[in-house]
Amino acid sequence: MAFNPLTGPVPAASLLQGPRLKSFATWKLEELAKALLAEELKNNKAIRNAVVSQSNCFEELEIFINNKIFNITQILQNSPDFEQISLSNEELEQYIWWEEKKFQYEPRSNKKILSREVFQERGIHGQFHYGEKLAINFYTVHDEMLQSFLRCHGKQGASIGLQKKELTRRVIEILLSTIAAAHGLQRPISGRESLSPEEKLSVINLRRYETDVYAEHDFVRQRIRDFQQQTVSMVPAFTSTSSPGGKYEGRGEDQFNVCSQIMEQTAVNPLGKNISALSNSPLEGEVLYPPGTQFQYTSYAVLNKKRREYSFTATPVRTIAGIDPYSYSQGKLEHHELLIIREELVNLCSRHSNRQASLTPLIAEISLILEMLKTCHDQGNLVELHPSDLLELKTRLNAHADIFSASDVFNSLNRVNIMLSAKQIPRQ
Repeated sequence: MAFNPLTGPVPAASLLQGPRLKSFATWKLEELAKALLAEELKNNKAIRNAVVSQSNCFEELEIFINNKIFNITQILQNSPDFEQISLSNEELEQYIWWEEKKFQYEPRSNKKILSREVFQERGIHGQFHYGEKLAINFYTVHDEMLQSFLRCHGKQGASIGLQKKELTRRVIEILLSTIAAAHGLQRPISGRESLSPEEKLSVINLRRYETDVYAEHDFVRQRIRDFQQQTVSMVPAFTSTSSPGGKYEGRGEDQFNVCSQIMEQTAVNPLGKNISALSNSPLEGEVLYPPGTQFQYTSYAVLNKKRREYSFTATPVRTIAGIDPYSYSQGKLEHHELLIIREELVNLCSRHSNRQASLTPLIAEISLILEMLKTCHDQGNLVELHPSDLLELKTRLNAHADIFSASDVFNSLNRVNIMLSAKQIPRQ
């Protein structure tokens, strides 16, 4: 076993402020977006080239494209920084093409995506690219679908129970719409540079109503802990709030049991942007925060313990507190791929018990490699597999393809080949 000596131990970060490192999870999500938005993938070729699957042994959501695997579940679990994903105007034009030509699937909400002409008539948010306006409007129409996808890291909700072609369309649309909407929400608001110092320091009081009556929605305890420990809370999905005077077009406020006041300075570029003019429900006065926004909870109160009614006060912040840029890396990606390969081989043994003895030594060797990788990663060494280890694993898997069948080990071989390609090792 020979690890690639790519780095030494990663020093523990103690800083709370400063520029954020662009994490590996962010790089991978940006790489996927650019692959899907490439000009040459028009005319529906990306639907044929990109394959979305939830069939690995951990039921994770994966996208296979351009001889690469993008494990969406792993990427989202490691908190990609949407603020750092960069899209060109040409790529945003590609998103428009996707949304207008390929993504109008049924069933749709009874709300309709606003047209380019409507945005032009309203003449609003001139700083946004039309693709960003379209993506933000898509969010206001399909917010529950996007939110469920982001909170569950693609493992549940909008992606469950779909046929492969429809699953591919749905997942690509959710990912590209989320990235394009978040990209627009980073842009400074036009005309704010002329604000007086007093206006820039003024505070707007936003409201957010939520329900916390089911076990799976029990976020109140975590928020109380965050307040007591003075830790920053990061939200994996969009955060929707209402500006003063906004009217929620849905359930009444009395149907929610958690109310949060979000206090944010007006500033030149606030973290939350008022998207009323881009929304199908403009009366809500919605101020939207992108996925990954951090909040510092400054107070809370128990309004009615029996009915679980709470109120919180929070401030959106930008900080590096709680962010681990090394939580996901090429070495950890390879470790997870080996975990999948080992589980696939274990499952193969269970289906062919009479041939279990031939696979047991290989499974044991993979387990040893996994243990060594994990030990190194736990010690802060971002080591990767050496190409020679992958070539040896490929040879062993090819030998077992002759014992079982090519289809039995195809997925494992494919994963090894993709890891080899990432190291620019030609296939043999």
